[in-house]
Amino acid sequence: MSRHISDAVIHSNLIPTAHQAQTSLISDIKAEPMLFRADPAFAFVHGDLLTMDFLHAAATLWGDGTIESLKGCIVDSRHHMLMPGMVPCIPGWHTDDAPRSKDYCDGQPNIFDPEYETRHLLCVVDAGTGSLTEFLRGPVDLDRQVIESHHTAFGTNFYKAVDSQIEYGSVAADCERVTPLSGDIVEFDVHSWHRGVPAKARGFRFFIRITRNSKHKVENELRSNAQVYITDTSYGW
Repeated sequence: MSRHISDAVIHSNLIPTAHQAQTSLISDIKAEPMLFRADPAFAFVHGDLLTMDFLHAAATLWGDGTIESLKGCIVDSRHHMLMPGMVPCIPGWHTDDAPRSKDYCDGQPNIFDPEYETRHLLCVVDAGTGSLTEFLRGPVDLDRQVIESHHTAFGTNFYKAVDSQIEYGSVAADCERVTPLSGDIVEFDVHSWHRGVPAKARGFRFFIRITRNSKHKVENELRSNAQVYITDTSYGW
């Protein structure tokens, strides 16, 4: 059995623009560009108010307060207009930026012998949807042999196998489930299990995350599309 400590440290009240009146907040969310693997300096120049507030907070938590102290990190962001039941993020239990290689289960995430271990700061700013992110805090005990044998025999992907074990098994029986509030910044790592929550009402949602120690190269891409996810977690990815 392989034990992984899933943690989520919550930092509150670091993003002033996240707590304004909903009408103004929706306008700010709509104004944000969407970033893909952006350098923090690029993100700061091209981002709007929510992005700039987040990066200032990240620089306080991880650096010396300057955007330059975040050099080497990558930033991703996106926003959605949602209706009840829509999911703007992965709805099954997963971790972020787990190393993959063709040599391990045909490119499946490997948190057992990771080539590198990422750390993240994540923030969701919600304007009415209730679509937040749920985290596990505590030990998650994974049977590596079972997970790998299921992939070999049936092609079952890693996150699909673990999602089922967390929901219906005892691998995370001692974990606490926590859902940070809109505007909170959550600090976690590649061993931290979390999942998206479907929207409860119509509204707008902004997501931003900064990652350090990733091996992905900087793209500095501004995007106009945002992906959505099906609610059937057994589909996997």
